[in-house]
Amino acid sequence: MDLYTRPHLFWGIKILQLLLALTCLGLEITQIVAFSSITPKLPITYFYDNYKGFGDYGVKIFYYFVILITIIGTGWYLIYFNNLWRNPLLVRDIGVDISFAILWLISGLTIISPVYHGINSCMRAGHSAHIIDCQAYFASIFCCWLNSILFAITSLFSWKLSSELRFRGATSPTSPRSFIV
Repeated sequence: MDLYTRPHLFWGIKILQLLLALTCLGLEITQIVAFSSITPKLPITYFYDNYKGFGDYGVKIFYYFVILITIIGTGWYLIYFNNLWRNPLLVRDIGVDISFAILWLISGLTIISPVYHGINSCMRAGHSAHIIDCQAYFASIFCCWLNSILFAITSLFSWKLSSELRFRGATSPTSPRSFIV
């Protein structure tokens, strides 16, 4: 498969990654709003009690960090897509995608761990806002894992693209010079 002739494939996957990160952000905001409507008099720090014992709120903060970094990084990649596509660089493309895949994988493992340890409050029936909170939580987990898989796929595609271009003599692994027009 000649990936260098399919820039729209990469562009589409990058758009999907950005949309999934924005969806995760929206779902996290939905969880906070739903929690606030359940317990309007409690401070927002009680929202993070589901994650106590897993780094004292660090789990959600790390997840927010990964979402923010992904939005910035993928947005930057999309803005400069034409320049980056014409000047592929193995270290940059594969390194960034593998880094994002690892960050999303770690986030997926950490945000799902409270469920396995019985700390998450989604097991209790309750207020309709509590149901919305739980649905947003599980949807966020799903989007997180899907984004991890997409970044792993783009890592493989970047490696394949680099191999194809090196085979054709269009670029080297460390040189951004290319003959793609």
